[in-house]
Amino acid sequence: PNAFHAFSLVKQTPPHILLLSAGYLILICITARKGNGWKFFAAAFVVGYSIVLCFCAIDLFRYVLSVVLMLHLLAAVAVLRFADLCGDRRKLNHVLPAGFAVLVLCSQLPNCLDTLRQFKNDSRSRLREWIARNVPAGAGVAQDPSVGLLRPGRPLAARVVQTSGSVSELGELSKLPGQGISFIAVDDGDYGRYFDPLWVRSPEFRNQYQWRRQWYEQLFRDHELVWSSPPRYPIYGDGTMTEIRLYRLRQ
Repeated sequence: PNAFHAFSLVKQTPPHILLLSAGYLILICITARKGNGWKFFAAAFVVGYSIVLCFCAIDLFRYVLSVVLMLHLLAAVAVLRFADLCGDRRKLNHVLPAGFAVLVLCSQLPNCLDTLRQFKNDSRSRLREWIARNVPAGAGVAQDPSVGLLRPGRPLAARVVQTSGSVSELGELSKLPGQGISFIAVDDGDYGRYFDPLWVRSPEFRNQYQWRRQWYEQLFRDHELVWSSPPRYPIYGDGTMTEIRLYRLRQ
């Protein structure tokens, strides 16, 4: 078992949604003898599916999306249940749902709008444009697979190099200029796992994990960052709008 998906769930769910959904779980436990058992169904799905994910060795953020959606539903139901408990007292049964709607709009609308803006202006397309304008023809650009320079798009005069996995598979950084490689493009979706303490690491790959982490650390520390695309709001998309960096190798 591991905690990657549990923490992923917390990262992707707004704090007020977590609090309200937790309040719903407490409320249905307090009122367990009232009504029927259907009110436990959604809560049981959230708890059960989360436990199953703790035994999943594949570290993809999208695996918890169904739970994130269910938590939003539980939060909305919690507001309605609390409003019902208030009765007609000072019209709180109307004020609470309205206040919740305003809270959601104020806290989540900026994030949603920024996400839409990011999809209209994809970082991989912007990197391709930058390379087309600034990297000399024939210069070698090695990339992590998620960077996507080999995908259809504006033709590049630079020579793009990609391995089957991490770009670190090319070997020692000091030897890459001798192979005609002048730039390294890396994607958080590929290198981020080597810096995440919650990432699932099999014992037989521990040495490989450590070597790749040191490779990226050396790249970030010793070479020149010439372009990057840190998102304003992380959307935790697997291969979508992750942070891309382009480094120029120093001789």
